Amino acid sequence: MLAREAILNDPQVVEMLTKHFVCFAIDNANNSNTTKREREFLKPLGGTASTQGMSTFTAGGQLLAGGGGGYDAKPNLKMLKGALSKFQSDEKFKEEPAPVFEMDADRAAANETKRPPEGGLVLYVTWKILEPEKLLNSKSSDNDKHLSNALGVDRFWVRKDEAEALAKGAFPDSLRNRMVSYLRYVVPGKLKTDGMKLVEGRLSGDLRSDKGERADSLGFVEAKNGKVTRFDLVIKGLGNNCGAHGFEGALTLLPKDTTAPVALSFMLADPREELSHTLPHAVRNPQYL
Repeated sequence: MLAREAILNDPQVVEMLTKHFVCFAIDNANNSNTTKREREFLKPLGGTASTQGMSTFTAGGQLLAGGGGGYDAKPNLKMLKGALSKFQSDEKFKEEPAPVFEMDADRAAANETKRPPEGGLVLYVTWKILEPEKLLNSKSSDNDKHLSNALGVDRFWVRKDEAEALAKGAFPDSLRNRMVSYLRYVVPGKLKTDGMKLVEGRLSGDLRSDKGERADSLGFVEAKNGKVTRFDLVIKGLGNNCGAHGFEGALTLLPKDTTAPVALSFMLADPREELSHTLPHAVRNPQYL
């Protein structure tokens, strides 16, 4: 999302894309939401990775250019111009037949894609540095400025049995244990104690690391007719750079061995929203649930 904001707000990029290209977004060729046949189709078209604007190709499947990437509009614009020039200067591309490819009709039946657990819940997870201006200085790039205000975003799946426990007023250990992976954003070091408790719909408590750092939590869980209708949890603590290759949002800008105030939130998603269908990052792990 950060790459899209930084690049697709550039007027020249927008003009080129709307006039000369057909655009679509895909995670990458190893996306758990694509089938094996679809990944094989995408691989020679630059589909092994897909940072924003990574590749352009003809309707016939010939790769024109790749390597735009990043959060900066300039290399993407250069890549688009090069691809367009190559296409316009070579007549063979204009007469090229489109490839024949049939999408898998029933991907769910093929058991190759993953879906949220039936009867469970989807939570939105976000995290943000609370004082982003302190990450910047006179040498900060435009990329840093975009990144400093960026939200870290993910989804979190709750199993049916966990959702049922929440509706009854319990906070199951399995749910607590899987949420721990996100707590590194607000508790530097190794989590030593997790004091969160769910009492009469109120989720609260403090979390402490093995180094003594503390994070406070406050949330609310509501249910109606045995179904969870609200799950809101906010945790505030100190975050550091976890080295997650940019997937941790603004925390990527933190120098090593330094911390900054960070807020982490979990919020119940509406299953009708498109974003709630996007796979959690950790779902690639077969043992996720």
